[in-house]
Amino acid sequence: MLVSSLTMDSSPLDSHASSDQYVLDRRRWFVLASFVVCNLNQCFCNMTFSSLQDGTMEAYFGPSMDKATSDMLLNWGPIFGIICFPAAVWISSRPGGLRRAMWCGIVLVLLGNIVRMIPVVARQLTGDEQVARSPSAFICYHIGQIFVAMAGPFNMGAVTLLSVVWFAESERTTATAIAQVSNGMGATVAYLNPLWLMTSPVDMPNLFYFGLALAVLPLLGALVYLPARPPRFPSAAAEAAAACAGGPREVGRCAQLSRRPSFVVLVGTVGIFSGAMAAFTSLFQTMLGPEGVDERAVGWMGFGNGLACNVAGILAGSMIDRCFRRRLKGGILVGLLGVFLCLAWFMLSLPCFGVKAPNSVLPHADWSLALTLTLAGVFQGIAEPLFYELAAELMYPAKESTSAGVIVFVMNAAAGVTIGLNSVCNAENMNYVVNAIVLVVFLAVLLGVREEYRRPQDGGGRGDAATKPLAQAGASRHASEEVAMEGGVT
Repeated sequence: MLVSSLTMDSSPLDSHASSDQYVLDRRRWFVLASFVVCNLNQCFCNMTFSSLQDGTMEAYFGPSMDKATSDMLLNWGPIFGIICFPAAVWISSRPGGLRRAMWCGIVLVLLGNIVRMIPVVARQLTGDEQVARSPSAFICYHIGQIFVAMAGPFNMGAVTLLSVVWFAESERTTATAIAQVSNGMGATVAYLNPLWLMTSPVDMPNLFYFGLALAVLPLLGALVYLPARPPRFPSAAAEAAAACAGGPREVGRCAQLSRRPSFVVLVGTVGIFSGAMAAFTSLFQTMLGPEGVDERAVGWMGFGNGLACNVAGILAGSMIDRCFRRRLKGGILVGLLGVFLCLAWFMLSLPCFGVKAPNSVLPHADWSLALTLTLAGVFQGIAEPLFYELAAELMYPAKESTSAGVIVFVMNAAAGVTIGLNSVCNAENMNYVVNAIVLVVFLAVLLGVREEYRRPQDGGGRGDAATKPLAQAGASRHASEEVAMEGGVT
């Protein structure tokens, strides 16, 4: 007799499905919501020390919180994203890997929030401002940020895995888009910090309390409902993915994929593009502050960029699912071209090409800078989720978590380099670097990526004949592994 939290007969299922064999669980949206909050908060907490200008940070944390220190606190994200990449891929590629990865992300973000707020709470209780400025306090800030950074590859490496495990083929791109842009939502919220959470330095603890509150929500959600997979498979791809689960095989699959030029080019370009853009948008305060742009104005610019990116990503995913299915490369190229044109406009609106401040090649005001960044966010939002879905298609039969994990690995490396460059480059040079990166990525995708769709389709499209027997043969084995993992065999 099987005793398990995954009782098949009692689970609420949608009345519709992609076929008679595949059924959707209504609770998939609850699982996605828990993931979204955790992923959002991971980015929000990662940006805590970079969402405000240097003078504001020094007013609370003292002179030790200079530009180099805030950049280092931000750079723990890509550093530990790279370090934790192998563990994240290993864990997520095992049976029940999605749940394991989500729990790792939830616990690490919660631990990070607890550790980094210890000096802040101590200052609140004692009234001694030196408590939050001492060397031991900075050790807590760094350790807390490291825990938050370690959660990154577990969260971002699971975006396509979550969509294939829980969602139908007709919803998969939309689910990937929602999961992927949720990390950017954290940056969007962080840019509002000087506008609502911290209007003066004495309000600094609000950032830490808010992060801790958000860290608790996905923990509660996971305790309520987070099984290894839904009671019934939602698609042929989900069934095949369950049958193919296994950690050691992923290494061999990755080695084979290195011989597919399209996949290598795609993963390299999306990693570099996403990493450079993530770092670039997180540095608006340190870039534009020295150019004389007010802290609150920069906050609104960052908010507009992030919100536009998030909304456009979800809408693009939905449009691809409904109207342009299997046209991912076209959407990616439209997004990349739009980002390049908008960032070129942004660059020409600031001192560049020998034109010195306060002048610029194109006239500008705060509203025009905000408009260019908002439009850049729209096009970035169109491109990024489609990158993840096309990578999962090209990488099949390797696990979706592996393709996303490789992207996140390259993304973290690119983000680390970009943040490092910000320490030695001014806004003008950073604009040159990011525009050059986007142009190279556009040309590489246009010329070097061949669009292929390898995952099984519910209607029996390409890949079904090869993978269907594998899925059926592995289904019972996978189910027994999950039950044993739950400790439910009696």
